[in-house]
Amino acid sequence: MPKPTYTPQRIVLIDIDALRADVFQHALEAGELTHLGRLLGGPRTACGTNWIAVSTAPSMTYCCQASSITGVHPRDHWVPGNHFFDRFGRLTDGVPRKFEFDFVDAPAVFLKGLAGKFLNPNAHTLYETAAQYGRSSTVVYHMYARGAQHWIKPGLDDWEAFAAVSHAGLGERYDNAMVADAIRHLQQGHRPDLLTLYFFGLDHESHLEGPAHQQPYLTGIVDRQMGTFLKAYEALGLLPDTLFVIFSDHGQRKVVPDDRHNLKVGFMWDRELGHVFQSLGTDVQDHPLEGRNCEAIVSPCGAMAHVYLRPQGRPWGDAPAFDHEVLRHAQALWDANATGAYCPDLQGSMSMVMVRDVEHEGWYADYLAYTPDGLLPIDEFLAAHPEIVMVDAANRLHHMASPYTGDLLLFTNYEQGYHFSLPPYQGIHGGLHPDDSCAVLAYGLPGGTPEQVADVCETLTARLAARCRAEGERPVSVADMAYGVRVVMGWGSDKAIKR
Repeated sequence: MPKPTYTPQRIVLIDIDALRADVFQHALEAGELTHLGRLLGGPRTACGTNWIAVSTAPSMTYCCQASSITGVHPRDHWVPGNHFFDRFGRLTDGVPRKFEFDFVDAPAVFLKGLAGKFLNPNAHTLYETAAQYGRSSTVVYHMYARGAQHWIKPGLDDWEAFAAVSHAGLGERYDNAMVADAIRHLQQGHRPDLLTLYFFGLDHESHLEGPAHQQPYLTGIVDRQMGTFLKAYEALGLLPDTLFVIFSDHGQRKVVPDDRHNLKVGFMWDRELGHVFQSLGTDVQDHPLEGRNCEAIVSPCGAMAHVYLRPQGRPWGDAPAFDHEVLRHAQALWDANATGAYCPDLQGSMSMVMVRDVEHEGWYADYLAYTPDGLLPIDEFLAAHPEIVMVDAANRLHHMASPYTGDLLLFTNYEQGYHFSLPPYQGIHGGLHPDDSCAVLAYGLPGGTPEQVADVCETLTARLAARCRAEGERPVSVADMAYGVRVVMGWGSDKAIKR
């Protein structure tokens, strides 16, 4: 396997949340990215290389970003979305707990490093790897910083961008503050070997305005902000021997921003899904104060949702009975979608109901598609339903399944604009559709010689291709970002995760 003969001195990670691959590629080829394009050598990527990277399942920020920063799939880093349920209470002394990293738990993510703490301790972040090789790291405004020497967090006033989900324009303010803090850190004399810049604003604005807003935001705001950063970075003499990685975690898809297409469980909202559980005599969590004191929990992930079932009369940490509990709920949800049983508004709202048999196969059991005539492998079900468009579904769901994913998975009817989301968003992600699954992964060496650029690009191409072949002939993934950095820096190959 080829190894690089050239090693950059520094790496800058440019993480643009939610940037669609097609939006980036169009802007790059059209010459609209003055500063980001420069890092790759212009439209022809003369000093770099880039891929369309497939997102995780679900294509949700905290799940995707965990894969990007660790280089492993959700199956191994254990964060299955922005919202999920830990039935074992791994961080809470055995008390089951629902996590909402982008909402209720958002302050704890930054003030206490909550998201980083939940990562599988055996899934090392890039910053932990860098430290093992005597390299320093600085993380600016990103949610994962475990192992970094410096973590620059957003200020309390910047948090308005996260809380004010109905106010456009706050994303630019957030990213301006991020860039300013990064420059200030460098001008104070810090010289991190690994620097992460997290651009949140494009995701925020695309949610509110729709994915069509990404192109002007990328070219008019993000690229300008990168110009400000690069001017300061170059003035400090840091550009030579710096490898830049431009990447995103997922894309976004246009949905219908009305109540009819927004599937909910209860509490201050319609009870579409709540009616299904009620009809089965299952107490679903439909009020935030209910906590774990219920029999079912639905954790929304945009275009899909995890459904967790507590075994009847037993603790959450036990596996539910597959035939009498999991399949019974799957049938009711299938019927609700097919006929409008229990709730007419649910008819035609979902594309798939998936189940797994943890009772007999363990907590890493794979998912199968439910049908009234029996369970089907994912690829077989999708072949019979060409109207459901997904990217590498079987591989991605296999690499998602873990002790922290649901007993059932619900997928919305994306083609008709359905989604799981409380705000009136016009752009959504979380599913397996190309629109929200195709992300950016590009490496550039703007200060390198032609020989150094060729060495880096050829090594990356060969090593990423080999990894993809070894993992079921999958396409390049967002999990390959950290893997690629380790390859270029000569930081060794990933070791198997111990479960």
